[in-house]
Amino acid sequence: MTASGLVTLVGGTGFLGRHVCEAFESAGIPAVSLSHNPDTEFLKRHAPSIRGVSNNSAEFAAVLKESRHVIYLAHRSRPGTHPADLQAEINDNLTSVCNLAETIFSTNPGIRLTYLSSGGQIYGQGHDTPITEDTPTCPTTTYGLGKLLIENALGYYARALNVPIQIQRLGNPVGRWQLNTSHGLVSAAVVCAMNGRSLQIYGRGHNARDYFDADDYAAFLVRQVQADTFTSGTFNIGSGIGLTELDVVDTVRDTLQKPLDCEHQPARDFDLPYAVLDGREAGQTLGWSASTPLSQTIRKLAAASLAD
Repeated sequence: MTASGLVTLVGGTGFLGRHVCEAFESAGIPAVSLSHNPDTEFLKRHAPSIRGVSNNSAEFAAVLKESRHVIYLAHRSRPGTHPADLQAEINDNLTSVCNLAETIFSTNPGIRLTYLSSGGQIYGQGHDTPITEDTPTCPTTTYGLGKLLIENALGYYARALNVPIQIQRLGNPVGRWQLNTSHGLVSAAVVCAMNGRSLQIYGRGHNARDYFDADDYAAFLVRQVQADTFTSGTFNIGSGIGLTELDVVDTVRDTLQKPLDCEHQPARDFDLPYAVLDGREAGQTLGWSASTPLSQTIRKLAAASLAD
């Protein structure tokens, strides 16, 4: 059966949000993209049924009150943004999430809330096998700690107000809307290979991550929104397959049959040696599946880079 009602995508025109908007458009799911500066040109072109609404507008409260489901994709920082400034991380992110949650649950207590957290940065150092949800959290960056503080705050709301909240700890999604942005190893490697440039790698290239296709994830969110049931709790969203930076370079070379040189830069303090998530619980409970091979994702990125 299919659930109905408006979905609010907070941060809906960021990298991952664009994939989600496209998937919701194709599925005919009524949605609003809520952000400080909605990318209305993107929405007009790729998801014309989805409205862009500013969270400073008069529509803000009305949209949340009307919504059946909120998916929170926004985050204003990255692992290296505030290396030693926790207060800045709190101001940029935790405060915004708490303000939104209090607005939502005071006006629309039956709403579902899905929050996108960070996989590896939450769990921290010391791992060498795929990480499960019951692994102790030990963030080593203000970014990771900020994500964990948000998770704890949402856990408080879930308990105190008896509201449905699901936290998804994501590994490394890869998709065409990541092209020519300042993050994403796979997309950067594809762009470099397609343009004959060297790829910058920080350290020796032995840090392991798991990667999954952003379109797989967007299709998963479509199924979640359409379902009549909603499972609260915390779930890893990952492939469980660890690849180092050098593995990624080899895969890009082999898939595209193009040379790709690496330019090694000094290692960065916030890069974890191993951050690979075990997504089996999300697969069994939520129906999550990282089904697209990385080689196929790479070919999609290459095609998108040519189209641009």
